[in-house]
Amino acid sequence: MLHEVTHFIELNNVEGYNAFANEVMRYLSTKGILKETFDRYAVAYSSEIESIDELSSEVAANAAEALMKSEDFLKELFTDKDFIQHIEGTELC
Repeated sequence: MLHEVTHFIELNNVEGYNAFANEVMRYLSTKGILKETFDRYAVAYSSEIESIDELSSEVAANAAEALMKSEDFLKELFTDKDFIQHIEGTELC
């Protein structure tokens, strides 16, 4: 279900979605699994996905489901002032 919520946010809050998707990609990269994840999804979605943007969208949406259960990811996400600013649209001190 969180997968579809992520796509809803992507359509209705582009700035917030981009901030979240960037954090997902950064997290996957720091864990050393970004390329592997993209490669796996490229194969799995090869008949459905036509662009890297679509592939990135699916990676972010699927990762959202798993990462929202990760205490480490959530701690990093909600202590990142840049992410919070993008979501709230405010300047933090």
